[in-house]
Amino acid sequence: MLARVEPEGEERLQAQLDGIAARNFKKGFKKGFTEGREEIRAEGRRDLLRHMAKRRFGAEAAQQLDPLLAATEDPECLSEIGTWITDCVTG
Repeated sequence: MLARVEPEGEERLQAQLDGIAARNFKKGFKKGFTEGREEIRAEGRRDLLRHMAKRRFGAEAAQQLDPLLAATEDPECLSEIGTWITDCVTG
């Protein structure tokens, strides 16, 4: 047997469901926004490292560095690559 829901109860239930949906949307949006910002920052770091390698060692060395940069997501690894570029004597 199905329970009958009074109109006031139905409105209250709908308001609760709407609140849950809104919180979940905000949480998902915030997570996606944060991840997007991090990816933009990482791509900016990669661009800077390519520029550094090209200036220091030439276009060929920068091209050789591209696959390594593309495969690297970790900001600490990208910083380490920057250190390698500044410390290396040759490309």
